[in-house]
Amino acid sequence: MTQPIDLEALGAKLAEDYSSLRAEISQLSEAVAELANKRADQIEGQIKSVGAEMEASIERHPYSAVLVALGVGVLLGLASRRR
Repeated sequence: MTQPIDLEALGAKLAEDYSSLRAEISQLSEAVAELANKRADQIEGQIKSVGAEMEASIERHPYSAVLVALGVGVLLGLASRRR
């Protein structure tokens, strides 16, 4: 005949496994948050760098920058009229 199942031991084991799983998920979510924050900081630095480069280029070539802005404005104006 089959042996009886110890439900109390099984319940305790399940509770222990559940607790362990929750702790691991918490650690994983903290690690993911840390990685996401680091990546966001890297991207922010890259954006600031590109912005500084654009600003320096505009200061070196102000007339070209004005002409490019004018051209973009005209193209956007033409595109919006066609709709």
